[in-house]
Amino acid sequence: MLNARLAAEPAFDPAFGYDMEDTITLARLQEFLEADIIGDIDVVGRVGGWVIRVHTGDPSPPILAAPSGAIRLFTSADSVIQQLLELGVTRMQFDADDLDLKGMRAPRVDRAALARQQAEHDARITAKACAVRDRLRAGTEQAISSEEILARYGKHRRKD
Repeated sequence: MLNARLAAEPAFDPAFGYDMEDTITLARLQEFLEADIIGDIDVVGRVGGWVIRVHTGDPSPPILAAPSGAIRLFTSADSVIQQLLELGVTRMQFDADDLDLKGMRAPRVDRAALARQQAEHDARITAKACAVRDRLRAGTEQAISSEEILARYGKHRRKD
């Protein structure tokens, strides 16, 4: 998952200095790259992060937009580079003149750790379920019906 967030959707955003009409979708950018009609790609620092500006020969180079149409704002240079590399772009220019670090949020290390723990937990549960399934298929373990479980353990059920 990319570390990106969406900017607001006004018709003109002075913080970015671009009209919303001067945007390009990721799909259109991919088409332009495949057609080899892209000149330079600039990664421009703004309030709160980075935007991708694409030179296509138009007097007003478009900015990469999110599917919603808002200007796509990347909160780290790494996420911009990752996005462009996935598109096959290996050359880009960075312009940090107007980058405002105060507007950028701090990385959420706690969220990353939580996501990693959740993935590990999911992998453990999946492995256990697959092991039981394999033992059932091999005949080394027998399935027990719900009725039998209730008959055996129903009397131990908590009554709240």
